[in-house]
Amino acid sequence: MTHSDPASSVEHELNRVLHRFALTVRAGLLVSYAVLIVISTRSEQFWLAVGVASLLVAWSVALFIRARKARAGLIALAADIGMTVLVCFSPVWAGLTDEIGWVLAVTVLTVIASQYSMSVGPAHGLGLAAVAAAAYVSGNVLLGNGVVLALLFGMRLFVEGVLARCSYWLMRSYARIADRFIEQRTLRRRETGVARARRRAELDHLATLHDTASATLLMIATSGGRRLDWVSGRARDDLQVLRSAPEISEGRMDLVQMVRSVLDHALPVEATLPDRVELPGGVVLAIVGGLREALSNVVRHAEVDHAELSVERDQHGAVTVVLTDRGRGFDAGSVPDGAFGVSGSIVGRMREVGGSASVRSEAGAGTQVRWHWAPAPEVEERDVARRTSSGRQIRARLLLGLRIALLVVALGVQFAFCLAQLTGYSDVYYALWPEVLAFGLLLITGGAEAWSVISGRTWPEWWRWTALGVVGLAAVLGTIVVPPEDLFRTAHWSFGLIGWYGVLLLFDRPVKDLVWFFAGCVALTSIVPFVHGTPSRAAVAMMITLSISVYGYQLAVGLLGQRLQAVATTVERAADEAEKLRTDQVIAERTHHDHRERYSALQATTVPLLAGLADGDLDPSDECVRERCALEATRVRRLLAEGGDHGDPLLHELSSCVDLVERNGVPVELAVRGRPIPLDREVRRAMIEPLLVVLSQVRRQARVTVLRTDEQVRVSVLGDASDTEAIHSASRHVEVSKLVNGEKLWVTAATKATVG
Repeated sequence: MTHSDPASSVEHELNRVLHRFALTVRAGLLVSYAVLIVISTRSEQFWLAVGVASLLVAWSVALFIRARKARAGLIALAADIGMTVLVCFSPVWAGLTDEIGWVLAVTVLTVIASQYSMSVGPAHGLGLAAVAAAAYVSGNVLLGNGVVLALLFGMRLFVEGVLARCSYWLMRSYARIADRFIEQRTLRRRETGVARARRRAELDHLATLHDTASATLLMIATSGGRRLDWVSGRARDDLQVLRSAPEISEGRMDLVQMVRSVLDHALPVEATLPDRVELPGGVVLAIVGGLREALSNVVRHAEVDHAELSVERDQHGAVTVVLTDRGRGFDAGSVPDGAFGVSGSIVGRMREVGGSASVRSEAGAGTQVRWHWAPAPEVEERDVARRTSSGRQIRARLLLGLRIALLVVALGVQFAFCLAQLTGYSDVYYALWPEVLAFGLLLITGGAEAWSVISGRTWPEWWRWTALGVVGLAAVLGTIVVPPEDLFRTAHWSFGLIGWYGVLLLFDRPVKDLVWFFAGCVALTSIVPFVHGTPSRAAVAMMITLSISVYGYQLAVGLLGQRLQAVATTVERAADEAEKLRTDQVIAERTHHDHRERYSALQATTVPLLAGLADGDLDPSDECVRERCALEATRVRRLLAEGGDHGDPLLHELSSCVDLVERNGVPVELAVRGRPIPLDREVRRAMIEPLLVVLSQVRRQARVTVLRTDEQVRVSVLGDASDTEAIHSASRHVEVSKLVNGEKLWVTAATKATVG
């Protein structure tokens, strides 16, 4: 997932959720207000009330329809403005003179909820708030209500719209932070996955090169007078394997079917195989690739007329493949480090897929090669833990944005409105000190939450419940000293504020905690009026209206926290799926590009030689052809040595070439002086290549010398060779010199120690 794919971004999902949340909550509350208008209106105004209520219901239906659309545009905004103005003036034109607190409730709800809709930009949202505030003030003035009080509520309505817009901006900002986190995480995963796949493909290519061209050319070079009628067919098979794109399978394959396809019919194999064994494709390819090399070794070295193979799978899904021959065997401890057949083709392949392979052999006692792979639940558990950890971090970022938004709203409401209400109505309360104490307790709670956000510290769980108890105490203190007739009026400053602090402390808790909290708030403010007598129907309607307006909306905001956690999980899953497809695509592109480059590198010498052998144009029994095969086998061996990770690459690559010459029966003395000096791969190739030409011609004895100083690196070979035409420098950084003395040829390649 990247920013170019906004449909899968956290910000997009947040916008979608907030859009539906705002419109759905508005629609639901408008229906509630419509019902309350009808039941609280006097009989002589009943049909007028029904008309206004019907208008609100129609509006709510339109909002439900809009909630399903991602974007409604300026037409919907204009409709909202028109409906808000109509509602603000409806008591005037409809002649509704009963309690009209629902007008303020509808207007506030429209202004606040509109700020969270994707169809409303900052300027349009604040414009709606300004128009709604002006319409509300004008409507109250025309009804003959107090101008000062109307202005106060109009200003509060506009400020609440500003606070809602700020909270929306904060949540979007943290959604963008979450998007950047996902983007960086997926980019790291992609780079890691692609690098791992390319490395695996490279090792598999080297193993395949060893199993095909290297083995074939070496067998020809060391054939002597042995039968070589198999060369054409084998060279043709080698070319087909080298030309084929690398097999990269993340699906599942049948191991038994693949094993049957590589059994060497030139060597009878007694195979004990189950009907079917499905394994991850990479594991099957690793086992089969190693098996192909092991069978080739049996044919070339074991001197037996058959081998035994078994494939077993236990109840836990672990698979064991064993190839046994009762041939002459070998001393496993004498195998040099540069022997790629065991370390690369067999052991290395299995190591790359999380399995293991071992070779057990003794001289005269045969050889056993064993492959083992088992499902690793700990890997799956780590993958689940990784996803859980990532999802937790995404959720934490989203919820932090919501937490800061709630904190801004709670403190903003407390200082912008509640402080003025507390001081302006101080003479109304039975006692002032409980109100002041309640204000201070809420301020301490908000300050502690703000410090937690700023410092990045997380409060322990006991703090949440302690703070909730403090908020509950503040609610009681702020309510019991308010006269009953003022409980749902401006004097009761803590009425709406308590709910915001409750949401701030519980928004990430289960829904039932929020429901119980708001049920307690409703019970507290509802019991007091009944203690002092039975309130009127209009008073009860006002009580219900304001409770639904304040607590209903705040509960919905609390539920939004639960929805945002689901958004994090949904977006992360979608991002993982999209990234897997993208990573697989990049891996396929890169590995096939690498394959073309590797094959192009072989086309200069290896491929033409194999093609000539396959077509019969080259006679493998010809001495010159065998020399070319020896030279090319040595080049391939050097290439295999390059694939390793060694502290002294030059010496390791040179030693692998020397070892191959010695295996052909030619003694080689290797002398090394000086400490290792880093050289680029191309420079090492240019230095070793002239020596390979000489070593491929040596028949009796050779001496190889490596001399390294602070100024220069020099390698040389002295042996019984005379063909100097192919000896030259392939790099401007390497100087090659040659000296012929009778049957002896001395070739030196030197470069500056600073190169590379």
